[in-house]
Amino acid sequence: VPMATTLNPYTLKFRDPNLEDTYRRQYAQWLRSQARVALVVGLLIYLGSGLVDLTLPNSDLPLIWTARAAAMSIALGCLAYTYTGTFERHNQFALSLSGLAAAGGLIAIQQPLGYAAASHYFPGLILAIFWTYLFLGIRFSSALLACLLIALAYNLVLFAAYHPPLTVYIDHNFYLFSANIIGGFSSYILERQRRTLFQQQRAVDRERRLIEELALQDNLTGLANRRRLEQRLETLIGDAERRNTLCAGLFIDIDHFKPINDRYGHDAGDEVLQILAKRIVHALRSSDLVARLGGDEFFVVLNELREKRAAEVTARKLLASLQEPVTIQSDAQGAVACQVSASIGITYFPFRGATPAEVLRRADTAMYRVKNQGRNDFQVYRVEPDTV
Repeated sequence: VPMATTLNPYTLKFRDPNLEDTYRRQYAQWLRSQARVALVVGLLIYLGSGLVDLTLPNSDLPLIWTARAAAMSIALGCLAYTYTGTFERHNQFALSLSGLAAAGGLIAIQQPLGYAAASHYFPGLILAIFWTYLFLGIRFSSALLACLLIALAYNLVLFAAYHPPLTVYIDHNFYLFSANIIGGFSSYILERQRRTLFQQQRAVDRERRLIEELALQDNLTGLANRRRLEQRLETLIGDAERRNTLCAGLFIDIDHFKPINDRYGHDAGDEVLQILAKRIVHALRSSDLVARLGGDEFFVVLNELREKRAAEVTARKLLASLQEPVTIQSDAQGAVACQVSASIGITYFPFRGATPAEVLRRADTAMYRVKNQGRNDFQVYRVEPDTV
């Protein structure tokens, strides 16, 4: 989806509230580490800039360092806040406050010194603006509000109080304006790129999941394929062994299917398989898995059975459903009712040495016994004497 249709161009918020909430949660994890680095670096720079205080004649160092310490204590509080659980949802105000405190401390230091001390502290104010926009990691809208308040406070505290020459007023405001333009546009572009990458990553993830699902899905019936079945069996075997639960695998082979293909064609045969697949799914619980192994063979996985009899009850239900007539459309004869049945082999697991391949083999063995004894029935796998 184009960014223009999903992103507000002014606030840079996603128009979809759910998407915005997802982005904020992910963004908060990145912001937490980014803010910690920015705050530590900012504190070190702020502390180091205190050397400037020593170069000023007639400066009130206790008053100056009181203002500097107050600003640094707010930054330290914000740093501590990044380690709290509420930071994920409420981070913009706290971090914006640290930017305001950094600049506010410099403005408070200059207030008793007048605009004559601007040559010493004004560059630090510009650094605080860029730090807020570009290093702190907060959103563009939060940084813009904080930095505009900084510019307003500077004008109110210094220029309104001391009435400097017009040239000084214009000069300082030009650099304040320029810093906000450069920092603001940079912050805007960075956040837009960050959100674009977030949305692109989600699209890539969706595409990857779709490809994975298609790779694990039978193209004709939409059921799981053998690969997905083996993955599910691998998981269930481990879970059943740990939790001491009972599962069953049912190998289903459709009887009398080949004559349908031979008489009515493969398209008709495919239609029959699709109908039979739906019947199998409808006969099971939503937690059970149905897979098509290929041709006219299906496999059902029943998990967390209360007793072995439950699998046999399911097998009888499947036999009854699958032997109901199947109506298909034939090019030559129109609507045709086809009659099939099923041979079902059942095996229970977990058992010692259980693997997906062994579960399939045991169920397949039981199914072929049904085939050899007349079809349209089920049998439970019986362990051979030499089987461990």
